[in-house]
Amino acid sequence: MSFAAILLLGRSPSLARSSPQLEVVFLRFKKQTRYDVQHNLKGPLLAVLVALRRILDAHLMVASLEAGGFAQLSIPDMSWWAAREAVLNALVHRDYFLRQSVHIELHPHRLEVSSPGGFVGGVTPENVLCHPPVRRNPLLAEVL
Repeated sequence: MSFAAILLLGRSPSLARSSPQLEVVFLRFKKQTRYDVQHNLKGPLLAVLVALRRILDAHLMVASLEAGGFAQLSIPDMSWWAAREAVLNALVHRDYFLRQSVHIELHPHRLEVSSPGGFVGGVTPENVLCHPPVRRNPLLAEVL
C-alpha cells in the first residue's frame, strides 16, 4: 500500500506508525492574538477534510442582502470551495517527514493556512510565480 493511500484512507494504527505528524490544527481568532476555538484533527485525510468543512461552515460569517426589496440573499464571507483550495494545497505540498501540523487560522477578516516544509524542486521566493508546477506528493495531488 502506498504512502498516499495510507494518508487518504488509513486506519489509526497504520497512520500512527507511518505518519504520526498528520494533523490539522484549526484555530478561530476573535482578536488578533487570542483564539476562542481550537480543533486538532487527526485521521485519514478524507475524513479530516469532511470534518474541516463542517467546522468552517459553522464559523464562517454570513451577510444578508436584500435583493430588489423582495428576497434576502445569504452570502458567506468565504465559501468552502475557496478555503478548500488553500487547505488542499497545504496538505498536498507539505513535507510529511517534518513533525509539524498544518495550521488553519480563521481571523475576522482573513483565513491563513500554513503548511510544514519549504519550497521544493528549485522553486524559490523569486521564481514562485513563473516556475513550472512541482509536486512534493504527486499521487496525493492527483487524487485530491
